Amino acid sequence: MDVNITFWFLPALGIWLLCCVVRSTYEVLKYRRPAVRENKGLFILMMAVMFLMWAAWGFMSFADPVKMTFITWPRYVGAGVFVIGLGLFIFSDVAKKGVIDKGFLVTKGIYSKIRHPMYLGQFLMAVGLPFFNRGLVTLCLSVFWIAQLLYWRWLEEKELLAKYPEYAEYRKRTWF
Repeated sequence: MDVNITFWFLPALGIWLLCCVVRSTYEVLKYRRPAVRENKGLFILMMAVMFLMWAAWGFMSFADPVKMTFITWPRYVGAGVFVIGLGLFIFSDVAKKGVIDKGFLVTKGIYSKIRHPMYLGQFLMAVGLPFFNRGLVTLCLSVFWIAQLLYWRWLEEKELLAKYPEYAEYRKRTWF
């Protein structure tokens, strides 16, 4: 274990954990207090928190002190999973025309097959990057991050069911 790498891994881990707490708090408040959802400044702050969270995740993945050892090809599978996740995230963002609520249910394009392609893309990125970088600790932490993303998705689904009566039918005919 390289002490220098561990030195940089721990601050990145702390930043990532803090961002997780901040973002999850925002999601809970957004669900419980609709006025929070309307606050544009807070929304922009949360986008910055998500960017910082992903930057810390990437740094953790590269600086992970416990490296997995395996033959080369699984690293490329991890890179492929990350690229597919990033592509899915970007493609869904383009299809939705941004992350801001449009005031209507988006059901066209990728959203006609997958309800939450952005979350699915994040799952794939959260697993693919540490797999590519052989970071065992970061890969194990991806379980925590995926659980957190599933919680955010659950809150969003409850909100969408309450906001859009047609969401229940849309939910039956789409995956994830």
